[in-house]
Amino acid sequence: MHIPPYDNYNKAVIDVDDARVPLNYFNIVKLKRGEHFSYCVPRYETAIVPATGTVDVEIEGVSFKALGNRVGDVWGGEPEGGYDMRF
Repeated sequence: MHIPPYDNYNKAVIDVDDARVPLNYFNIVKLKRGEHFSYCVPRYETAIVPATGTVDVEIEGVSFKALGNRVGDVWGGEPEGGYDMRF
């Protein structure tokens, strides 16, 4: 499935229980320094992978600071992410 680029305003590109791909949730979140984003997707494994820059992530009270290795663009370093498989 191909989804052409568009401004999703930090709303899910593929939401929970989507009829086309029911086992997936996908979102592209764009944040500026100091902004935050919260979400909850019960029954779904979750991976947070910064395309560029770093983010601080908290999952149920467990914090990961400065997650992300890429500088400038998605080709600026090895990817680094956080993964949660709690159901």
